[in-house]
Amino acid sequence: MKRLDRNEFRNQLVELIVDPETTDTEKKVLREVKQELDKDVNDDRVLLTLHSGLNPLALRRELSPKVGQMYNEMAQIQTGISGSKINPIF
Repeated sequence: MKRLDRNEFRNQLVELIVDPETTDTEKKVLREVKQELDKDVNDDRVLLTLHSGLNPLALRRELSPKVGQMYNEMAQIQTGISGSKINPIF
């Protein structure tokens, strides 16, 4: 069962925040998500923040390639495609 690995996810967020291809709008959302991780907010809330912040960009196909890939990976965890027990919000 694949679950959200908080340390791996935090590292991925930092890499995306410093990536020059990540837009300012994406960086703002990613910083907010990282702050929630740092405050030890529960996984469902962290993924909800990610989804609500990036979903409008995803619907308009405006996500940068690396952020889009991470967003899809988190959506798979959230919707249970990978066997997660987390309640789906995506």
